[in-house]
Amino acid sequence: MRRKPLNEMTFFEGKIVKCALNNNHHDYFCTTHFTFERDFYSNKEIFNISCNPRGIYNSISDNVPYNHNNKSDFDGASSLKFVKRSDNFSYPFISIIIPVYNAEDTLDLCLKSINEIDYPNDNYEIFIVDNGSTDASVEIAQKYRAIILFEQSIKSSYAARNKGIQSARGDLIAFTDADCIVTPGWLRHLVKDWADTSIGCFAGEIEAYQPSTLIEIFSDRQGILRQRGTLNCSYLRYTQTANSAYRKEVFDKIGLFIPEMTSGGDGEISWRMQKKLGLGIKFVPEALVYHKHRTSLIGLYNQYKKYEHGKLLWHKYYPDYPLPSVEQREHELNDAIDRAHINFKTNKEMFVEGRIDLVDLLTPWLLVVMRLATYRARVDALPQELISRLTRIVASEDFTEIIKDLQDKVLLPIHQMSVELKQRTEELNHKNEELRIIYGSLTWRMGSMIINLVRLLFPDGSLRRSFINKLSILMRR
Repeated sequence: MRRKPLNEMTFFEGKIVKCALNNNHHDYFCTTHFTFERDFYSNKEIFNISCNPRGIYNSISDNVPYNHNNKSDFDGASSLKFVKRSDNFSYPFISIIIPVYNAEDTLDLCLKSINEIDYPNDNYEIFIVDNGSTDASVEIAQKYRAIILFEQSIKSSYAARNKGIQSARGDLIAFTDADCIVTPGWLRHLVKDWADTSIGCFAGEIEAYQPSTLIEIFSDRQGILRQRGTLNCSYLRYTQTANSAYRKEVFDKIGLFIPEMTSGGDGEISWRMQKKLGLGIKFVPEALVYHKHRTSLIGLYNQYKKYEHGKLLWHKYYPDYPLPSVEQREHELNDAIDRAHINFKTNKEMFVEGRIDLVDLLTPWLLVVMRLATYRARVDALPQELISRLTRIVASEDFTEIIKDLQDKVLLPIHQMSVELKQRTEELNHKNEELRIIYGSLTWRMGSMIINLVRLLFPDGSLRRSFINKLSILMRR
């Protein structure tokens, strides 16, 4: 039996008067009656409902967009549990923020899904923040009840989100992306634990939207963008902004996203909230959002290259984040290549026999593409990474101690030796000057004595000149 879940039910005087049936991401409504048991605790009422599956189908009225000619499409649900809120529950006002950049292929579908949200119309607002689109994104947004803002100064989805936050009136700021399709109960599920003030962030699950191409199916099977992966981050859990909602007061206290970040800003804001405020993250899997995955190989490659750049920025702002080394990334790439080679023959035989499909056959090689993108991002960032490392070393306490030791034990002694050498040189120069003066004085005196001696020996001037000439000739020889 194929089961279609009953999403929501409301009741009056012990009878269900409206129930929503989920089929192909649309809500269907019918009127019927069921029996139930009450179990009261806290401010919630839990109901266990058993019903006849065909009874559900037979109760669907003709005005419901459902294929009545093919009843096999729906076999109903034999039982379910649901929670009814207390009558005094107050829905928070929510600001939905969607950053947009050249999203004309997906934005219309995204905004149509938001138009169908099952949430009080006067309790939410929608912000479309254009980040410099050159396509028809803004024109598409103008067709819907959305406030359109522009962030032109910084090309970053986080800068665009900041622009929306600054204009938001909501108590809760809900984020999704232009390539996402929200489910009708998205906001209602996100806020079901709104009263728990220990929660700063509410996050729903993200699943693939109608994957059809090879890359989309591969991404879906790998669980790319699933919140369960990010919530299990070994450093500190975080959520992705494709489906996350933060209390407005979180941004008031810790500040906005780092606008210069082009990837990883969702992790950084989650960590900042947890580290500074001690608030928790509530995962609400039923608050579902669908995401249109990359459709091309180059799109997948660029996606993982961008993710790795985000991890580098994490390490910049959180030095204790265990960033894998370049050597580790190279090892991961080589390991993926080896696995792809080793398994190809077996996988090819299984594909020919029909035991696996084309996506399974090519998965090892697509994993190689992901590892290559990650490794390439690290290699490209090596010069900047080296500068960052040197900057951190210079700013560290250890480096300060090293410089102090170097100054005390090497530079200062060298300076003292230089000063002493300069003093000795000046002293020697001074003594040399004194000797030069003494030598000059002695030379002059000896010359005078020689002249006086020649005059005494040769009173006759002609003999004296003859003697001097001969003496000069002898000295030249």
